[in-house]
Amino acid sequence: MQGTIKKLENSEIEITGEITAEKFASYRQKAVKTLSENINLDGFRKGHIPEDVLIKEVGEMTILEEMAESALKDLYPKFIIENKVEAIGRPEISITKIAKDNPLEFKITTAVMPIISETDHKNISKAVWAELSKESMDVSDKEVEDVIMEIRKARAKKPDEHKCEDEKCTENHADKKKEDAPLPELNDEFVKSIGNFTNVEDFKEKIKKNVGIEKESSRKEKARGMILDKIIEKTKFNIPEVLIKGETNQIIHELRGKIEQIGLDFDEYLKQTKKTEEDIRKEAKEPAEKRVKYKLILKAIAKEENIQVPQEEVMKEVENLLKYYEGADMDSAKMYVEDTMINEKVFELLENNK
Repeated sequence: MQGTIKKLENSEIEITGEITAEKFASYRQKAVKTLSENINLDGFRKGHIPEDVLIKEVGEMTILEEMAESALKDLYPKFIIENKVEAIGRPEISITKIAKDNPLEFKITTAVMPIISETDHKNISKAVWAELSKESMDVSDKEVEDVIMEIRKARAKKPDEHKCEDEKCTENHADKKKEDAPLPELNDEFVKSIGNFTNVEDFKEKIKKNVGIEKESSRKEKARGMILDKIIEKTKFNIPEVLIKGETNQIIHELRGKIEQIGLDFDEYLKQTKKTEEDIRKEAKEPAEKRVKYKLILKAIAKEENIQVPQEEVMKEVENLLKYYEGADMDSAKMYVEDTMINEKVFELLENNK
C-alpha cells in the first residue's frame, strides 16, 4: 500500500493512495469465500459456492467491494504504523477507483491524537477526592429500611380472589391490586425464602453492606466524571470532527437498539416524537462531543503516564468477549478491550491520588 499524507485542520489527516493490482487481486479468494459463507443458494453448501456462480448471484462489483474492504482492513493499520501516525478512532474511507485487474485507489480521512498539554490530573484528582471525602459513606437505618420495604413490596402476593368481574382487567386495576396486596411479614422464614440469609438480623446486615458498596461505587463514578470535567475545563485542545461524527453515529445506534428492545420500530419512534433523524443527530452532537473529550483526555493521561496493558491480557479478554458475541470483528473487539483496560488503569491511577 502506497499513500501520501496531508495534514488537515482539527487534528485530522487525509491519506490518498493505492494498492497495486497484483496485491489487490490477492484478496479475491478470501472475498469469494467470505461472500459464499453468507449466502443461501439452493444446491450449494455455505462457503462452497463456485466463483462463477457467485458472480451471477451477487455481481462482480460486490466481490470487488469485499476485496477492497478486506485489503484496507489488513493494510491500513500497517501503513499507519510504518509512517508513525498516531491515528485514533474509525477512519472514513472512500474508494475513488475500483476495477478488476487494476490498482485500488482510495482516500482515507482519520483523526490523529491532538496535542494536549499536561493535564494536571494529579492535582485535580486530589482536589476532587478531598471534596468528595467530606460526604458521609455511613449507611443509616432509614436507608436499610427503605430497601427492605421495596423488597417486601416486590414480594407482595397478588390476591387471586380479587378478579375483575368482566374479563377486561385494565392495567391500572392490576397495579391497584398490587398496591392493595398485603406485605409479607419481615421474619426469619421470609428472609430465608428470598436468599442466603440465616435470619432477619443477618438479612439487615447484608442489606446494609450492599447499600454501603453501592454508595461507594456511586461516589467513585461521580469522582471520575468530576475529574474528567475539571481536566477538560483547564485543558485546551482541538477535537477532530471525524471523531464527533463517529460518536454521534454510535449514540444513534445505541438509541436504535434501546427502541428495538421495547419492540418499537425506529421510524415509528420518530413519528411518535415528531422528530426527524436529523433532529436526533443534532441532539446527539453535544453528548458525542463530551464523550470524545473524555476519550482524548484518558488517552492523554495514559500517554503521559506510559500506561500500557500486556497483549496476552488483552487477547484473553478478547477471547472471552467473542464467546458471547459470535461473529464480532476481531480487530474491533481488540481495540475496544484494549481501550477499556487502559482507561480502567487510568482511573485507578486517578483514584490513588486521594
